[in-house]
Order: sequence, then structure tokens, then C-alpha cells
Amino acid sequence: MKKVVFAVLFAVSSVSSVLVVGCNNGSCDYVSKCPNDPAATANDTTLCQNRKDESKCGGLYNDYLACYQSNQTCTSSGVTDLTITNGTCGDQFAKWQDCYFGVGGPGADAGDQ
Repeated sequence: MKKVVFAVLFAVSSVSSVLVVGCNNGSCDYVSKCPNDPAATANDTTLCQNRKDESKCGGLYNDYLACYQSNQTCTSSGVTDLTITNGTCGDQFAKWQDCYFGVGGPGADAGDQ
């Protein structure tokens, strides 16, 4: 199985209606349940960890990761079914996105970092 970094899977510009607060900790080194997901790069892992460590919105990003990782669903072709998985965790993703990209958020003026 390959590691997948979820920060990269969801380019904010392509997410409109995406992504149960997880009781586990979201991991930037998560090993995908889906065998054909692309492998994460070192830069992907760093981006994910930076988002988790960010003081204002990092907890919300962690909640999203924990939900996503707990509810990941694979398609018959062995890749993550984003519609189902993100549908389950849409509230968590929207809360993080609103915090991070909203007025005064750390990513509001910097774009998708």
C-alpha cells in the first residue's frame, strides 16, 4: 500500500461540496486503504504536517484527516472514492476550509499552500 497525503488530494479550487469528528488523530503518514492511490511525496507530507501544526486552524484540519482516514472508501479500481469518502467528512472539511481560507485565516491571502 502507498502513503497518500490528503492535503494534496483536495485542491481547494476543485472542491465545492466536499469533504463525526474523528476520535483518532489524523496522520500525514497515513497508508491508504486503496492500493492504487498515488504515493505521497516528501513535500506532500510536509504540507500536510504544516496544516496540522498551524495554530489557528490545525485542529480542524486534524479533525478532517481523522474522519477521512476512518471513513476512506475505495472504488472497484482500487483508488479512493472521493465522492463517498468526502461526502462523509464534508462538515469537517468545510470547517477547516472556512477557517483557513476565510477572512483573516492563515491561507486567506496566500492561496493554496
